[in-house]
Amino acid sequence: MAQLELQKNIWGNGYSGQVEALGLSWSDRQAIENIAGDLAHIGMGVGAVGMVIRDFERVVGLGLEQQLALLHSQTDVLQQIAESLRSPAKTRATEHVLAASELL
Repeated sequence: MAQLELQKNIWGNGYSGQVEALGLSWSDRQAIENIAGDLAHIGMGVGAVGMVIRDFERVVGLGLEQQLALLHSQTDVLQQIAESLRSPAKTRATEHVLAASELL
């Protein structure tokens, strides 16, 4: 887990601070600080970006849950079809019903 602490410097032309993280190299830390500066330039704080990312994760998660529910229902239908094909009596009964409906 990384902890990023940045404050606007006293000259007002950038940010200074520290990044405490395990496994981040100097270049990784510099990239994070540059991104924070760019976000400040467009008027967006690091906290706002975090909220946008959390909202995006929530929306994507809901979409995936809906797709998962649809796949489960399709799996159930396919299992019912497979079971009916394994039972010759049901298959013959279905054929008889279809033949009778054609006669009517």
